[in-house]
Amino acid sequence: MAFERLKYGVETDASRPRRRGAPPPARWVAVTLLAIAAVSFAAGAVRRAAPAVRRFFAAPSAPPASEGRDVRPPEAPEPGRAAVAPGFALPEYSPEEFQSRPPRVRNLILRLEEASRAGDLDMQVSTIHALRALPGDVAADIVAKLVPRLGALNMARLFKLFNPQWTATVEVRRGDSVSRLAAEHGSTPASMMKLNGWETPPVLHPGDKVRVMERPRFNMTAHGKTGEVDLFLNGALFKRYYAAEEADGSSRRKPSGQYGTTGGAGRFVAAAGFDIPAKDIAELDMLVPRGTPLVVD
Repeated sequence: MAFERLKYGVETDASRPRRRGAPPPARWVAVTLLAIAAVSFAAGAVRRAAPAVRRFFAAPSAPPASEGRDVRPPEAPEPGRAAVAPGFALPEYSPEEFQSRPPRVRNLILRLEEASRAGDLDMQVSTIHALRALPGDVAADIVAKLVPRLGALNMARLFKLFNPQWTATVEVRRGDSVSRLAAEHGSTPASMMKLNGWETPPVLHPGDKVRVMERPRFNMTAHGKTGEVDLFLNGALFKRYYAAEEADGSSRRKPSGQYGTTGGAGRFVAAAGFDIPAKDIAELDMLVPRGTPLVVD
């Protein structure tokens, strides 16, 4: 092995190749610029892909309430009538009055307020029924103020939201008419007209899709002492009608018993001595099929 003395007296193996010097500065600059460009490109790609990645891993959002259902947009409430969507306020209570209520009543009041703010008609109706079902008189004053609202809610559920418990969509067959379809489904032509938004009976064609009330089980109870007439649908209170206070029909009211309505149900109730307003007579004529029982107590 041969050694060679280098600068500063350092000896080295002369047979091994000497280490080359460091690469020129220009090469390092080029490598550095390429590395920076690669990093910038990768960062930009990550930024562009981030929204899609977040959407991919995010929990799927709930579909709209109307998805998969044929639901018409809610109409504005008639002038002078209580709104059936958000904004309803329960009677005002002082904190002391509210706290004096049993816990069950307080919870139902809070649930009703929340459902009203959310515009949840079904929850409002079920909550009012729950308040009506409480034993004793713990919520009698509240229920008396909520029963009129119950009727407005149910009318909206029927004719604006087309509650599937009460309505069905059927396909027209050859020879069908409005009156024929209404009779087949135990309803009235007038309610079918209102459900479909028709001003006059249309000519139906095979294959058309129309809405009908699906065999509604109506019954009515007229209270001789108060003059109130309760309409029930499928066993639950649907709406309450009030006779005029100044009416003198109490002397000609039918005696207690059960009657089968003939002709229009509203006209039958009025003829029985319960002087409800003309608009309520027309509404009962539209809703209730002939022969629906009326109980006078």
